[in-house]
Amino acid sequence: MAEFESMYSELTFFVGDEPRYFSRGRYVTKNKDEIQALSSLAHVTRVDRESEGETSATRTRRKSSTK
Repeated sequence: MAEFESMYSELTFFVGDEPRYFSRGRYVTKNKDEIQALSSLAHVTRVDRESEGETSATRTRRKSSTK
C-alpha cells in the first residue's frame, strides 16, 4: 500500500483517461499504475516510506525545519 500527500487539499490526477482525486491532501492506493503516476507529480510526496534517494542529512534537515 502506498500513501501520498499533496500540498493541495484537493488534487485531481489522471491514470489513463480516468480521473483520481485526493481527499484532504491524502491519497492511498495499491494500484501500480496510480503509484507510478503519483510518483511523477511535482507537488506530491510519498509518505508511507522514505524515498530511496533520501540521505540522513535530508531527514535531519526536514525534522529540524518542522520545529
